[in-house]
Amino acid sequence: MWDNIPWPEDHIYLRNFREREHEELRRLLYPKGSGAQPRTIVLHGPAGVGKTTLAMKVVLHWAEGLLFQHSFEYVFYISCHHIRDMEDTTLVGLLSRDWADSQIPIQHAMTHPERLLFVIDGFEEMTLPSEVDHRPPCTNWDQRLPAASILLHLLKKELLPTATLLVTTRDCLSEDLKQLLLHPWCLQIPGFTEGDQKEYFFRYFRDRNEANKVTQWVRKNEALSHACSAPLVCWTVCSCLKRQMPRRPSFWLNAQTTTSLYAYFFSSVFETAEVSWSKQCWSEQWQALCSLAAHGMWSSNFTFSKEDVGHRRLRAPLIRCLLRLNILRKVSDCEDCLTFTHQSFQVFLGAMFYVLRGKDGAVGGLSKHQEMRVVLDDALVDANSYWHQTALFTFGLLNQDLARQVEDALHCQMSPRIMDELLQWAEELSVSDMVPYSFELPPFFQCLYETQEETFVKQVLSHLLEADLEVGDLQLQATSFCLRHCQRLSKLRLSVSCLLPQTELTSRRDTSG
Repeated sequence: MWDNIPWPEDHIYLRNFREREHEELRRLLYPKGSGAQPRTIVLHGPAGVGKTTLAMKVVLHWAEGLLFQHSFEYVFYISCHHIRDMEDTTLVGLLSRDWADSQIPIQHAMTHPERLLFVIDGFEEMTLPSEVDHRPPCTNWDQRLPAASILLHLLKKELLPTATLLVTTRDCLSEDLKQLLLHPWCLQIPGFTEGDQKEYFFRYFRDRNEANKVTQWVRKNEALSHACSAPLVCWTVCSCLKRQMPRRPSFWLNAQTTTSLYAYFFSSVFETAEVSWSKQCWSEQWQALCSLAAHGMWSSNFTFSKEDVGHRRLRAPLIRCLLRLNILRKVSDCEDCLTFTHQSFQVFLGAMFYVLRGKDGAVGGLSKHQEMRVVLDDALVDANSYWHQTALFTFGLLNQDLARQVEDALHCQMSPRIMDELLQWAEELSVSDMVPYSFELPPFFQCLYETQEETFVKQVLSHLLEADLEVGDLQLQATSFCLRHCQRLSKLRLSVSCLLPQTELTSRRDTSG
């Protein structure tokens, strides 16, 4: 599995310091030095920051005799997206899937369950059985059950209560996990720090000046700054900017939003698509691909089977092209399965689905317009990170220049009514009971900033009469942009907490003098 991870050719993966990594991995299972070993450890963090990579390295380095040889006699890797599609089985059957000769010395293994480590990867892809709390406990590892139920009993410590669990997930605080895990020890995987990002940009461009410019630009953009904790987002940024440099030697960073960066990335890579189709055929295929992405987000599905792809009528030439361009990749431990190289690609295409011409929703039952309203409502009151990103990209694609660029490059058609539909949604939102209690303005301002459409922003904010804002340095740019267009704002409480560079403070004092 490790050897088959397909990285883009010019991607620089910085976390290759084995000694430092081993120390990190040891701290996972023995965080207090000589203290007691936690029995349930949860690695959590946004998509792409390295949770699965770290989990796989635990298994790999244990197998190579480099880690935990005296702690665990057996280590099992369980992929949650596999569990979704498995038939009824036993714990023995579940564990023997990847065993070399399909014969686990199970009696020996179960004699000392405290020497077993289960690495359970990608909990967010699990579809939990209904009525989790009301199911009878299961202590028999030879009982035949749905695979998801077996994993549930393992997580609840009903099966092998003294075994150690290492779980990876995007949200450690999800209700599903809370009701399952017994005394979990949560550890956030931060991914690339600002220093890592700077080093990445320097190694990619081999120019300190350019690396500093890109780092400062990313630092000012809240959405992009968070996203760049994922190494592959750094690769996307660098790849896109490198393609732009021959056309825009001055880097042209200030005018770029997160949406424009992704739009340019997709537009530029498809200049070499090598697929000769009519405009109509391209339009249909983009609808199909974006529908697959959106449907996956609704169902928390980030791994797509051959049947999923076939159901959306995606053609083989486009799939091969997306694989070659590093937008899709094959899943190393799942035959015929595909996933987006990074979740942000899926989110961008999911957002594109809602701005493309067409009426049918991605899930079925609701129209595209109704689905979009649900997404936007949830995005601005919920902590779900990919709904936030979906809303951000949806608004960003309203920019008329950007929309024309995407239409021309990708041979697709944007909905002519999308801006009116969003204005109607914003107007209804302004009189909704939801706004005073759970609606937060800073994320909404970030969405409006992405449009860079001043007339539209003025119309949306014409209903805003008062605001209570607490703004950090990453939100300053978007907040400043939106406040300039609040024409009817009469009452404002503004709290700003940010660090201004010394040079900026000096220049301001000089100017005022």
